Amino acid sequence: MIKSDPWYAQRLSYLHGCFSTSKRYASGRTHMSPRESIPRRTTQQVFGKRLHSLFCNYSTGEKEINSGCLYVVSTPIGNLADISSRCLETLRNVDIIAAEDTRQTWKLLQHFGIQKAQFSLHQHNSVERIPKLLELFRKGKSVALVCDAGTPCISDPGYGVIESCYHNRIPVHPVPGACALTSALSICGFPIPPFTFYGFLPISRGERQHLLQEIRNTKHVVALYEAPHRLIRTLNDFVQHGMSERRILVARELTKLYEEVYWNTVASAVEYFGSKQVKGELTLILDRWNVPSNTDMEKKMISADNILQALLKENVGSGSASKVVASLYGMSKQECYKRAVEIREKLSKNP
Repeated sequence: MIKSDPWYAQRLSYLHGCFSTSKRYASGRTHMSPRESIPRRTTQQVFGKRLHSLFCNYSTGEKEINSGCLYVVSTPIGNLADISSRCLETLRNVDIIAAEDTRQTWKLLQHFGIQKAQFSLHQHNSVERIPKLLELFRKGKSVALVCDAGTPCISDPGYGVIESCYHNRIPVHPVPGACALTSALSICGFPIPPFTFYGFLPISRGERQHLLQEIRNTKHVVALYEAPHRLIRTLNDFVQHGMSERRILVARELTKLYEEVYWNTVASAVEYFGSKQVKGELTLILDRWNVPSNTDMEKKMISADNILQALLKENVGSGSASKVVASLYGMSKQECYKRAVEIREKLSKNP
């Protein structure tokens, strides 16, 4: 950028105003909002219409933290360099940290030289711990809520704490940062919005089958978390529910040393990960379902029926034949089995 440019000079002048405003307020009030602390900048002469840009001020140290408030703090999901200065400032200046796993959070605090009392709070002790936490707020204590990695309450425990805070008129402030969900969505290459986030799929068969059918029929991009030892099962479930040709992004160990991003069809992902010993945390992004035209659907069904008929004539069982066709055409196994039974009945009447 050329320094003689008047727009450059205007922006430089604006930044000086931000810095001086921060210094002036830092010595006064205990808290200020960005709207109160930062002057407006008019960009009418540049864009041809009146627009305002508001930027938050630089850190004002301990003055940033309010008493009797909850701060929901995001921490890195792998790469510690992703931590924000506001996150560090919050962790240093709150009175206590409510951590999902105090041992994990202790490692983070040690790395950044932060010494702070911790309060264990997770899904197994939240019923007894939330009343104690509310008592701390009533005493004017400020608390930071953190999970093991990433953003609390995104498929992590903690929503009960926030709900209780709202019921008791305790202010809740987000301190944004890393999140595996948004990181994976940003690199998936699928059209967003809309998208639907399901967290982890249920383990019980009934709930799982119902949800997989819902995923198959949705027109949204689908985001999931998955454990490494269940990845192949989930990918195979996608195939069995007719999603073998859907595009998928499998993001493993995002921001970490052994980060891996795989982008292909579900069927290709089964083949790729089937021969690997998968480790680490996984985020799956499944592309939306594109409804095929009636002509394409008819051609597909005729071809599938022809193969089913050929297999059944060779005395292949209905179950085995339906599995083969479901895998070939990305159809649900149940639908193929139903058609196989119908074809077998027709063959028995007209051999």
